[in-house]
Amino acid sequence: MNLGKNWLNQRAVSNPQDVAIYFEESAITFLELFDQVKKYANGLLEISTGDKVALHLDNSPEMIALIHACQFVGKKAVLINTRLTASEVEWQLRHLNVGVLISNSDLSFTDLDLVIYQTTDQIFDHSTQEPPQSFDPSDIAWYVFTSGTTGLPKAVPLTYSNMSASAIASQSKLGAHPGDIWLLNMPLFHLGGLAIVFRSIISNIAILLHSRFDMNLIIGDLQEYPITLMSLVPTMLKRLMPHLNNKSTLRHILIGGAATPVDLQKEALQTLPIAITYGMTETCSQFTTAVSAELEGRIGTSGKPINGEFKIFDYDSSGIGEIGVKGPTITPGYVVSSTTLRDGYFMTGDLGYEIDGYLYVVQRRQDLIISGGENIYPSEVEAALNKIPGINASCVFGITDSEWGQIPVACLELQYDIAVIEIIDIISSELAPYKIPKAWYRVDMLPRTASGKIIRKDILNLYPEDLNPL
Repeated sequence: MNLGKNWLNQRAVSNPQDVAIYFEESAITFLELFDQVKKYANGLLEISTGDKVALHLDNSPEMIALIHACQFVGKKAVLINTRLTASEVEWQLRHLNVGVLISNSDLSFTDLDLVIYQTTDQIFDHSTQEPPQSFDPSDIAWYVFTSGTTGLPKAVPLTYSNMSASAIASQSKLGAHPGDIWLLNMPLFHLGGLAIVFRSIISNIAILLHSRFDMNLIIGDLQEYPITLMSLVPTMLKRLMPHLNNKSTLRHILIGGAATPVDLQKEALQTLPIAITYGMTETCSQFTTAVSAELEGRIGTSGKPINGEFKIFDYDSSGIGEIGVKGPTITPGYVVSSTTLRDGYFMTGDLGYEIDGYLYVVQRRQDLIISGGENIYPSEVEAALNKIPGINASCVFGITDSEWGQIPVACLELQYDIAVIEIIDIISSELAPYKIPKAWYRVDMLPRTASGKIIRKDILNLYPEDLNPL
């Protein structure tokens, strides 16, 4: 077995007094984090229920410590979106046959063989025993859920070698300087947040951790701390831009999670060191990146691969085709369903083109709606709507929104009249708030193919002039 050394252990030995995490009024050093992680690891050693531990927690030092503790003892961390409903969480736990859940929410499930720890204190073990700290780099370390084109979530396994390759490549592109501070307000259950945790310990970067996106808190911290790195989705960038112009310590503002409008890129580039990135859960986050100097004259590109390569398949006369990627950061494969490989490339389902080695992404997966950095798959929302008596069929699609990038809209084929407020009340128990349509329309009959499949593009062609508001 090819055993690797524990990354946090190495950082605690080489830089024990350097700050690992700033959170609220506290500063936690790498040595202090290491000691806390060992106590959580000893607590996890007492758990014999399977090899997976689901973490359903908001951003906090305890969440980071538990992520590391799972690595110490060979437990696979299953990261659960805290914005999901109880029924959505239950499906994910069943899908991976998870036996242990650590959550700071009051969740309960029916007929599920599960041990639930309602607080992180229940895992904390004050013993001084040294837990194991080695691992095989090829071992699966994390499961992060993403949605498939069918609307059902897919569990994406990622290995230690995936994450280390991603972190090292990010460092080579963005640099790692003494005194670096990375402001982290992205959720830790998303790769955009999780990846920063491991960039921190591999590259000796302090994390300034926020529990969520809070514009006023970010503005205050920009004044108080010499922040050098930030990760934002385009919506966040647009809101924060007026407050970032005088922040001279910023070296890179990494923008990802959704397509960044060209006009926003142009405006930001006038005063800010933005870096546009393209990646997904399956690529362990950051796959291509273009820093400010590269964006000059190349507005719209997401850059060159930072550790791997891409190829455009089945391109049309304009050069646009499906993006295939390969390299050491790519997932070894989905749970249950299989990844789509072609000539050794993972097929992303995204469309783009290439100029001089730079990738330009035309759109994310064809039916995917990205609202404020959150992925919404229409078929998942449609499945919830179609259960409601009175709704014969539904079609959900995204429309452009100046604040969120996109918002979901629903078009319904009704058997009889039903009020929007009643529909929202029903689906709110099944869908997270960001997945609920923000505008509602009705038609007498949704357009269908000969086999009965709804033709989504025909609905888009009808919107909004030929659709009746509900």
